[in-house]
Amino acid sequence: MTESDVLSKELFAALVQRLLMPFSNTRWSFDPSTFSIAADTGVQEQRLPLSELYQSYIAGESPASLMELLQRLRALMMPPRAERISENMLSQLLPCMRSHMSLQNENARAQPGDDIVFFSYADLLGVALVFNQGEAQQLLRYRDLDRLGLTVDEAIDIAVVNLHRISMDPFRLVQSGFYTTPWKDSHDGARLLLTNLFANLKVHGEVVALTPRPDTLIVTGSKDLVGMELMMSIGATLLKEANALKALPLVLRGNLWLPLVVPVTDPIFDTVNSYRMNVLSILYGEQEKFLADKKMDDPELFVSRFVVDRDNRLGHAFSKSSIPDGGPCTFPEADIIEFIQHSNTGKKRCVARAPFGKVRDVIPLFLIEDLRLRPRRWRINNFPYRSELSVLGAMPPGKGPWIDAERTDSEREKDNLEAIVGIPIPNSARLTFSSDVKNKESTLEFAVTETIEELKDLYLKHLKVGNLISAPTDQGVFFIAEAIGAACAREAWFGPGEVQGETLLRLIKRVNFSTPSVRNSFIKQNDCLRSFEHLFGISLLQEMIPTDTLKITLENVFQGFLASELPEVVVRFFRIQMSGARTVYMAAEKLSPHTVINMDTGLIATINATRTREGTYCSLSQALQPIS
Repeated sequence: MTESDVLSKELFAALVQRLLMPFSNTRWSFDPSTFSIAADTGVQEQRLPLSELYQSYIAGESPASLMELLQRLRALMMPPRAERISENMLSQLLPCMRSHMSLQNENARAQPGDDIVFFSYADLLGVALVFNQGEAQQLLRYRDLDRLGLTVDEAIDIAVVNLHRISMDPFRLVQSGFYTTPWKDSHDGARLLLTNLFANLKVHGEVVALTPRPDTLIVTGSKDLVGMELMMSIGATLLKEANALKALPLVLRGNLWLPLVVPVTDPIFDTVNSYRMNVLSILYGEQEKFLADKKMDDPELFVSRFVVDRDNRLGHAFSKSSIPDGGPCTFPEADIIEFIQHSNTGKKRCVARAPFGKVRDVIPLFLIEDLRLRPRRWRINNFPYRSELSVLGAMPPGKGPWIDAERTDSEREKDNLEAIVGIPIPNSARLTFSSDVKNKESTLEFAVTETIEELKDLYLKHLKVGNLISAPTDQGVFFIAEAIGAACAREAWFGPGEVQGETLLRLIKRVNFSTPSVRNSFIKQNDCLRSFEHLFGISLLQEMIPTDTLKITLENVFQGFLASELPEVVVRFFRIQMSGARTVYMAAEKLSPHTVINMDTGLIATINATRTREGTYCSLSQALQPIS
């Protein structure tokens, strides 16, 4: 029996309601008397007739009919088009995100009167406007505004509306709590302007976003250690590419993107801080060249460099810059500022060293912010007096800006070990063995006094696996708690120790950035699979093939697929996206398949245990109505 034989109007309405969920926060209700669905937006009722959509859907062939239905729903949910946007040239106007420094350099190279239109946005970024003509993109210049009869604000409004119209898809899931964009065009970064797109993302903590290149935007939660680690690793990799967008992670508060500030006590601090130092080093290097080219405008001005140092005690990277006596100076907003005096014989001596915040508090009248530049740079025309230098004080060299809390050596060692594997360690732990294999697999082994039951409670809470695997060994039964991510897996093994009253604890971290999950975050999915990703709310492996028609019942929708990868790869791919406190994984036994169930969303993935000659058969089933 084909789908069109059994699909009732009620089931079709339920399918449409499911597909509309990513587009709207409101619930749509079905009205069988008019064969329509309606949503109360708070201002007026929004009603969508279904008759034409239904006839078109049942006349088509799955999955083509699903693709067409989804495209028509996107078009229906798009905001109304302003009259003037119907003009061909204006309909191609879109925003693009770049580093503020690169746009400033673009204008520095432009002929007089040929400046591009751009504005500062969110810390180090800048937004320019382009005419999108497929492969070619033409930057909007001020001379174009006169020709089009537009003001800057009008051009920006038109570009943002155009961007909204091509940004109707939901974000793609990479791993639980970590998302990427589905569009993969040169405007991905500019979608930071559309803060409403981030409203329904399920992250741990505040929404944090990074755009490491124009066609890549990744999002996770501020309290998601694994997600933040993955974000910084992807960003560091893409930073080496020619089209890298030198940007720092931003946190969304209200409708504003603000610089992400991570306290030094946060486990992710060192990872985020190292990335921050790398980005700022590149941008300040570009800025120093930019200022050197303009030296003729102010030949007496000394351009101070941005230098990265490392804290002798804590090991964290920090930035510093110096202000010499003898004339005006422009210096970067570094963590530590040093004041240098020259003796009559020409020898240099540091007479004060302090965090930038203290410098700004002590000599505010000496400092002038250069509002043209991002990252920030300050000008000082006169060297501070002896009294101000005395108040600033002289921090020891090799000391970062952080307050070094009183901690014992054992507490510091515990912090360092936890940073290696990213797994909490009990206070009683005594290190007995450690190894690191080419930064790909780190293993720490401890003797602890906590009982097996206490360790169960600890790791079920922190690794969020939902259950434990038991493994019999010659030494007794060991328990394994596992947390898997797109690029990193963490395991805690614990069982009877060799000494009575002690438990053996083994913590393992495995890193692999060539997994299908990571690769999947960079691809633009084909339209067929993208339709199924939208329906099920989960990403699919590239080149998966639907094996039959979409089946719809009163309870759920069901679709079978064929994947070219091995069963264990497919299982891991779905477990990474569906992991959580209420996710159940049942490994294959005898003739039963692997099963992953998300109890919160009603999504079920089943994967056959053996691979046939054609590939690995798997299926997805999704509840049509949200789980209450």
